[in-house]
Amino acid sequence: PFAFFVNELDNAVYQPQNKTAGVNIFKYKVSATASFKYQFVVDANQSNLSVMNSQLKFLNNEKRSALKIQDEDTATESFILLYGKEKGIFSCSQSTVNGFAIPHSRFTTPDKDPLDIISDELKAYDYPVQELSFIKGEKGSVKPKAVYEMQTNVSRGFEYYKKVNAGVSETENVSDALKELVQEKTLKDGKIKVSASALAQYFPCRRKWLFSNVLELSEDSLTTELFNVFDVGNIYHRVLEKFFTPYRENKKPLPLVNEEGLLPDEDKILSQIKIYLKEVYEETGVRKALSFNQSDTKSPLLKEVMESQIEKVSEFFLPVLRSLCTPYDESHQTTSGFGNFYVSSTEGSFTDEDNSDYRLYGEIDGVFCNDDKLSIIDYKTNYTKGPSDCIVNESEYDVNSKVLPELNDFQLPMYVHLLQKSNLMKAGDLEQVLFFSLKKAEKKYIVKEPLLTAKGTKNSRDKSVTAGEFQTTVEVFKKYAELFASEIKACKTFEPDFSKVKDYEHCAGCTYNSICRTTYTRREN
Repeated sequence: PFAFFVNELDNAVYQPQNKTAGVNIFKYKVSATASFKYQFVVDANQSNLSVMNSQLKFLNNEKRSALKIQDEDTATESFILLYGKEKGIFSCSQSTVNGFAIPHSRFTTPDKDPLDIISDELKAYDYPVQELSFIKGEKGSVKPKAVYEMQTNVSRGFEYYKKVNAGVSETENVSDALKELVQEKTLKDGKIKVSASALAQYFPCRRKWLFSNVLELSEDSLTTELFNVFDVGNIYHRVLEKFFTPYRENKKPLPLVNEEGLLPDEDKILSQIKIYLKEVYEETGVRKALSFNQSDTKSPLLKEVMESQIEKVSEFFLPVLRSLCTPYDESHQTTSGFGNFYVSSTEGSFTDEDNSDYRLYGEIDGVFCNDDKLSIIDYKTNYTKGPSDCIVNESEYDVNSKVLPELNDFQLPMYVHLLQKSNLMKAGDLEQVLFFSLKKAEKKYIVKEPLLTAKGTKNSRDKSVTAGEFQTTVEVFKKYAELFASEIKACKTFEPDFSKVKDYEHCAGCTYNSICRTTYTRREN
């Protein structure tokens, strides 16, 4: 088992944890100048707190002695004073697991433990302790109240919460200032901008959309998160856009892999990918990302790290392009690709301006064409959603009902709708809509012609639908877009839809769960 896990280390990429909730633990000296309200220095013994200044440390002891160089204890006192400048508390155990330790000579043991002093202060608010004191008949104890002050405050809080949510008027939940901010963030040229990402956040949790798109709240970040600006997904998208653009501009068909599954002139393609990667790292958006937060200082470390990986990252694209450029298979097996297809669009922007109140907007990763048949492809770095997330259950959809069937992914139906509104549809009919996992180099079809069994019936394992069948999902998407626009325009409430919010699915991994006080869990019975 041990050898197995060691081997796995070579195949996995580990990233530092970026969670900042709770207590931050640092090595001694690291946080000495930080402006924390409280700092607790544990294991503050003579050895751990000594900060020695060693000159010419690279020399051995014999040479240092010959040069009469001695270590100087010049910084120890300064660090102790830095930690104690506000409310620094030092602790040291003389008896430890590793033996005995000597507290640093700079400290004296107080007559009374600081924790005992704090405890005395807290006893005035510790109602269970007061009650115990009264039961024991201790001197000075008083008869406890039937309902503690803390319990009263909690009760008042929940009463207020129920009043706000029950509210006589829904508009009480949204202030005039917030309404103005919502209008400022969502309106452009008099229309509300509707995107797939906005819909995914708004349904079922309006509050998540508010936090992200209007208030633009950001998570607490650590220095390690500077590397997150190099979202590999964005880099992959940009490189593929550069690769496919010459084929679109010159109206050349995509290359086709040979019988061995290899592309023609792979060495030439690999060299070109490296050029594209360097260009992407030098682009304005990426260069801007090389700055530290709230600073114009460039980070040479980040730039060096990214550029050092060009060789390795470029090799990642060969399996991707091989999979994309496999021959088209009319049976629509997962091995079917886009070899010899023409590129109609790559990272193209599409809009629908037909509605007077809102504007639909989306960027489609790729539109490929073959014999007047169009295919929409959406790249995903790793995980791809399946048909169950992207296709509505037709039995749950009633055109005349205000209740909409569940739709977990708005991206593909929006792309299909936008493509239907574009000039590209004049060139042919839609045939395929799919996700493509870049890391796995795998396709997952949502729309295509069905896989047939030997008897000519649809294979039961094939959960995709035809373009005609997918139209119901597109119609449901349009109703969601209308509902979103109407609610944003009315701006009455941003409470989540509790009938659809699921703690384990939506709240557990939500960026804003640490500040959201809406969702509660309770014990049954």
